[in-house]
Amino acid sequence: TPPSRPNRIRVFLLGGQSNADGRAAPSGLPTSPVNLQQAQEDVDFYVGSTLAPLQPGAEFGPEITLGRGLADGLGSGDGSRIAIIRYAVGGTDLKSDWKAGGDASTSSDGSRYVTFQQTVNNGLAALADAYPGITIEIDGMVWVQGEKDARNLDHAEYQTNLSNFIADVRLTYGAGLPFVVVRLSSGQTNLPAVGLDGVRAAQTAVVAADPQTRLIDSDGFGLKSDNLHFDAHGQQQIGSASAGALASFFPFP
Repeated sequence: TPPSRPNRIRVFLLGGQSNADGRAAPSGLPTSPVNLQQAQEDVDFYVGSTLAPLQPGAEFGPEITLGRGLADGLGSGDGSRIAIIRYAVGGTDLKSDWKAGGDASTSSDGSRYVTFQQTVNNGLAALADAYPGITIEIDGMVWVQGEKDARNLDHAEYQTNLSNFIADVRLTYGAGLPFVVVRLSSGQTNLPAVGLDGVRAAQTAVVAADPQTRLIDSDGFGLKSDNLHFDAHGQQQIGSASAGALASFFPFP
């Protein structure tokens, strides 16, 4: 049972394109030892304009096992509560849709990044309403994106664009914010090979240069037959791996 009044709310952000939004069927989620097809009452999820206990919608993404893993790893011991705020849109690129303007304002940001920031603000406000007087902090972000840039062969710019995006997120939400990059899978062969290889190399290089980031190697994670979208098992693998990566930034209670 969740604490009736947690000590603080630890917020984690989830952004990107379709594999962050999730294209997996909830019937593929386990029902034991925890029934992940039902609401997880000890984790909050803000998506669209609704704050509710974490549960799958018509489809699900990394958030289900991300929230479960974070709550089990970070939430229970110190009386804090985990919340996830997600904004992701299929078929969006980092080059323009999620373009970082380079400062803490939204003035030169891409349209999807602007909406992401508005969604985060709305989610934080909803949490403040739900938990009056309790400290709310953003503790990390998970990024699941790159397919569109690979498809458009914008891979040569992806390393710079991703570095700039992470820097902008940290200007907006806190210096040194832990950031997890879920690398495109070698199995996503629906994408042109040169673009896929280029984005994967860029993601690897960005993380290698930044000690406050972690790379999730999704090679071998479950994919649908379209060789583009992660299936129910793959989405659970992404969420669990991302939770573990984020937890590595924090001493366990």
